[in-house]
Amino acid sequence: MKLRLAKELNSLIQAQGLIQEAVAGRLNLNRRKVSALRNYKLNELSGGRLMTLRTALDRDIEIVIREKPKSRGARISLAVA
Repeated sequence: MKLRLAKELNSLIQAQGLIQEAVAGRLNLNRRKVSALRNYKLNELSGGRLMTLRTALDRDIEIVIREKPKSRGARISLAVA
């Protein structure tokens, strides 16, 4: 999940043409953490924090919990729209 969120964040950053200083200011991160995000070194960023960063780039987060079908085991999935 963290990798998928980081990929989406990096795609948004690139699409908006933001430089590292602008990303740091907009996401309220220090430049070291921006660099870690850009290089997918995600040890210091939780999944919750990555979701918060995504909202800072004008994207909504929606979490849906539902019963699983009897035909398969339980799973966690992340859909990016």
